[in-house]
Amino acid sequence: MEKTRPLNLNILGKKKVNNGYYYYDLTKEDSYDTDRANDDTYLIYVAPLEIGENLVGKVEDYIDVQVKAGSYKAYKVKLNEEEIFGRTIWVVPHFGIIKEVKAYNENGPIVYKELVSD
Repeated sequence: MEKTRPLNLNILGKKKVNNGYYYYDLTKEDSYDTDRANDDTYLIYVAPLEIGENLVGKVEDYIDVQVKAGSYKAYKVKLNEEEIFGRTIWVVPHFGIIKEVKAYNENGPIVYKELVSD
């Protein structure tokens, strides 16, 4: 089901599977679509997260991360996405994504998002 969304807000869907959860990106350009939670093309990360390879990429570390909303202990996850080189997310267990970098160029991150308030 497609619905409108606030600007600059990504919408995630959570689905229970076996002993954990799958998290999906439901975000479209100016709306979101709950049916994307039934399509693994939109799978972002699998929880619980553990250091090492998983279905969506590589969990590299569990580190302290500073964002505008504060300091958090988060997993650093490099996603397997051919169309976006270098996409990395930082995920706080039982909370969600607090930071995302989608690509880089000589001037730094091209798309950068971070949690500004919790």
